[in-house]
Amino acid sequence: MKIMWQNPDYYRKVSDGMKRAWQNEAVKQRMRMRPTHHRLNIVEKNPSPCLSYVLGAWYGDGTSYMTLRGKSKVYFTTLAVNDSDFAIAFAKALSEIIPRRHLSPLVPFYNEKSRRWYVALSSKDLYYFFHSGLTNHIPLISQYPVEFIRGLADAEGSVVFDRGNPIVVIGNTDRDLLSLAATLLKNLGIMSKIYTYKAKKHNRRDFSYLRILDRSNVHRYSDLVGFTIQRKMDRLARVYRSR
Repeated sequence: MKIMWQNPDYYRKVSDGMKRAWQNEAVKQRMRMRPTHHRLNIVEKNPSPCLSYVLGAWYGDGTSYMTLRGKSKVYFTTLAVNDSDFAIAFAKALSEIIPRRHLSPLVPFYNEKSRRWYVALSSKDLYYFFHSGLTNHIPLISQYPVEFIRGLADAEGSVVFDRGNPIVVIGNTDRDLLSLAATLLKNLGIMSKIYTYKAKKHNRRDFSYLRILDRSNVHRYSDLVGFTIQRKMDRLARVYRSR
C-alpha cells in the first residue's frame, strides 16, 4: 500500500486546496486574525484511546522542548522512530486530540540522512501538558490502559526468545513509569516483573526492564495489547506458532 505522503498527488491536492481557500476573503480574514501558530494547537484533555496512546508513545520515544525564534518562544513536540507504521499511528492519534481545523494534515516525514521517520508539531499547550508530570496523567491513562501500554511498547518494547520461551520486554530509565505499566498490566490479568540495572558510569542513569515472562502472560498480552508496529507483531506471532 502506498502511504499518502509518499504520493506526490497528495501534496499537490493539499497545495491546491490551500490556494483555493486563500482566495476566499472570509478565510483570508480568519487567517490574519489568528494568534501565533502554537496557540492554535489546543489539546483535548478528555480521556480517550488516542490520548492514552499518545502519552505512552511520548513517554517512550517523544520529546518536547522550547526554543527561541527571534524574540518569540516556540514549543515543539517531536517523535523520531524507525518504523513508518508507528509514526503514522502517532500522527493519527495526535491529530485526534488536537483538531487541526483549516490546517494541513499532520503527517510524518522521512529523513534520508538519519533514516528515521519524524512527527513534529508546534504547540505550547501540548508542551505544558506533557511536562505536567506522570502523576497528573495517571487519571487519564487509567481510563484507557491498553492504548497507553501499546504506545509505550511501540516505543520501548520488544519480543525476545530465551531458549525458545517468549518474553515481552519494555525498557526505560524511569522505573516509576514501568511500575505504572506493571500495575496496568496486572489489572488486565498480565503478570510482569521489573529488573533494574545500576549504571556503571557516574553520568549514566540506571536502566530498568519490565518483562512479561510466562508464556500464558505473553499470550494474553498478545491478545489484549499487542503492538501497532507490524514487525513486532510478526515476531509476537511466533508465540502462537510455538504453542
